[in-house]
Amino acid sequence: MPTSNCLTYETIDARTFITTGEAAGTAGGTVLFFGIVRNQALQRQVTHLVYEAYEPLAERMIDELISKAMRIWPLLRIQVLHRLGRVEAGEIAVAIEVISKHRDEAYKASRFLIDQIKTDVPVWKKEYFEDGSYRWGQCEHKTVAAGRDRPLLDGTRHCESTEAVMADEAISGHDIGT
Repeated sequence: MPTSNCLTYETIDARTFITTGEAAGTAGGTVLFFGIVRNQALQRQVTHLVYEAYEPLAERMIDELISKAMRIWPLLRIQVLHRLGRVEAGEIAVAIEVISKHRDEAYKASRFLIDQIKTDVPVWKKEYFEDGSYRWGQCEHKTVAAGRDRPLLDGTRHCESTEAVMADEAISGHDIGT
């Protein structure tokens, strides 16, 4: 069950990311997902994003998600690559490749992985706009459910920075295990 995952500060090239040939003859389905940085948010022009992560935990959690997907579905290979640092509008922010004997399992596993990465893995994004302003981008982490989020003017909710959550925990006397 060969698997790989990675966080990278390098540009993700879709052509070199694809490894389908490695499972030639046994694979009946390959699903590729590329999360692309949009050039608009809240009806404003986005120039780029900056992704931050708690890297050791993020890599471990991606490994665990890959292992879980391999246990749930009969898969041949999974590859996950998530960008960190500055990512320009139009560039790939996250890439997932799932190879299986049948397409249905590949689709389900791909959807599971991107959904879990967005909700569980400690990666945060900061959106930068043409006018030089920025905001912490939409986040679906479980810390939101715990009440550590803040509403924006448009009614959506966005995560605070790690430092703000840590400061809040320190003030309230809770240990967050850092």
